[in-house]
Formats: sequence, C-alpha cells, structure tokens
Amino acid sequence: MRIVIGFLFLLSACSQEEIAISHHDLTGHRLLVLQTDYMTGLYAEFFTGSLQFSERQGPAAGDVVLVDGRTGPMLLQRSQSDSLLLLDETLSITDEWPLAAGTNIHDAQIIGQDLFIAAYGLADILILDATGQLKNRISLTDYTDADGRPEVHQLHLINNKLYVTLQNLDFSQGLTPQVPDHGRLLVIDPETQIIEADYPIPPNPLTDLISKNSNLYLLGCNGSWSHQNTGGIFQFDPATPDRGELIIDKESLGGDLTGTHSLAYFEDRLWLTISATDEGSQLVSFNSQGGDRQVHFKAEEWALGCLYVSTDRLWLCDRSAGVSGLRRSTDGFSNLIETRLPPSQLLNLD
Repeated sequence: MRIVIGFLFLLSACSQEEIAISHHDLTGHRLLVLQTDYMTGLYAEFFTGSLQFSERQGPAAGDVVLVDGRTGPMLLQRSQSDSLLLLDETLSITDEWPLAAGTNIHDAQIIGQDLFIAAYGLADILILDATGQLKNRISLTDYTDADGRPEVHQLHLINNKLYVTLQNLDFSQGLTPQVPDHGRLLVIDPETQIIEADYPIPPNPLTDLISKNSNLYLLGCNGSWSHQNTGGIFQFDPATPDRGELIIDKESLGGDLTGTHSLAYFEDRLWLTISATDEGSQLVSFNSQGGDRQVHFKAEEWALGCLYVSTDRLWLCDRSAGVSGLRRSTDGFSNLIETRLPPSQLLNLD
C-alpha cells in the first residue's frame, strides 16, 4: 500500500506542477478538491479568491471520500485498501488506519473522542478511539435484508444525536440491487450508543442530509431505477421525522440524482445535479417549496457531479471527459477552472 501511495504522489506532484503556485499569491477561502477517475486520484488545495491551486497536494486512491478529522481532513479509502488516511493542516499524510477488507467506508463522524464509521460492507457501525483502534460496534443486524447488510450510507450529527441513513439495497442476486419499498433513518444516542428510534423514509437515500433552516433538513432519495416516481427530495424536522414529506417527487426531478453530494441549498433554492433520461446530465434548481424548476447548466454525458456551497457561491463539479474542472455560480457556471482529474468532492479548509 505504501508503495502505491508513493507512486501516486509522484504522479500527482508532476501533474499539478504547472498550475500550483506559491501561497504568497493566493487569496480567498481554501477548499480541498478531491479528484478521481476511479483508478487513481489526488487531492489539492484551492483558493476561491484567486481561483488557483497551491503547491499543497497529495495522492489518493481511485475510490475515496473526504471527511473532517481532528487535526485536518481524512480520506476514507475503499479501492486499493480499506483504510483511513489522516492529514494535518499542511495536507501532509500523518497516519494511516487500516480496516478489515470489505469494510467499504461510506462516511465517518467524529463525536467527542470517538470516530463513528458507516461501514457499507458490514452490518455494524464501527467506533474507533482516538488512536484508530476498534473500540465498539453498534449492531444493525435488525435492519439487514437478504444480502446480510443494511447498506449503512451516511452519518449526520444533529442536536447531539447521530442520524444514520440505511439504503437496504439487496445485492443477494448480483450487482444490480433490488430496491425496497423504503429506506430507513435511525436516530442513535452517541453517548449510550443505543438506537433510540427508526423511521421509514423514501427508498434508496443517496445524498448528504442538507440543512434548509434551523428546523428542517433535506435528503435526496433515488428510489428505484426501474420506476420513475418512487424517490425524490424528502424534507423533515429532526424532532419529528415521522411527519416528513416529499416536497419534490422523482418525476418532477427529471432524472436520477448523480451522487452523494448532488444536493445543496443556496440562496433560498434547492440545487441538484441529475442524470436526465436521454439528455445527459443537468444542474437544476427549485424554490424552497419545491416548485419553479429551472435548468442552469447541461452536459451531454453523465458528467455533472458534486455541489458545494462556499461563502457567496455555489460550486459545481464538471467531470466531462478531457475537459473536467470546477464551475461557479458567480459567472453563471459558464467558465471552467480545469483540474487534472475529474473533481468528485469539495471540503472546506478554513
């Protein structure tokens, strides 16, 4: 694994050499831009004022997720190995925490001294201590289906409770999963590690939980790929998830959500990237009540991916083959800031 990391570091350092410049010439907020083509990857520091990358960058595997760590970002690796790479404030790798093969980490959340891990390949939520050692497990066997896993996807800390989305996709018949009638939202007390409640939600919950205001959250659910109208945008109050409702159904979306980071709330509108049937991919928005659908940008292929709100603008990941990069709302998404590899996720560094 360490040989692979060293090789990728040489590749990424050479590939970004021409666009990386000194910190003395960089202005604005800092973002960490994860770039992957699912075979290899890299992460790089980007400044939103000067719209340039710095010399701070490093290697990543082909299938990686970014999350906030204690002293810097963490990279959740799930292709060449199942492990966590810990970065410091200079984006240097300080440690690697290995996990069992097949863990397939989808998300992680620091709570106090513990790290809670959404292990998609297991029937547990893993809990690591501050040194990366396994401390405990929260069993999810009551929520498994025929493949023996509940497909735990995302973790969100809201009002000192851990909200967990379960997809419950059944892979027992092969790579194409069977989609259930609904997914699940669990509420866990992270101190006692007890599951306090579980609620049915629309099938195939995919996106991050996005805060709409102090009381309401949004969740994008893809539903079944074979039935156009079984998912949508689910809105709920964390105090009463059982009263949640679809404010945009799947048919109104106009296609499938493109990924975990394909939903954002910006300037009182819901923004989404979707793969439109026979129309490539689109960046669309709705008003806060789920109406007034507008199309802001189109790509001929399934290229539009992650969305990220940073200060006064919305960022869009454009993964178009050969011309990938970042677009921003301040110029109507018209100009492309090129990246070496297709961007897949953004994380705030300030």
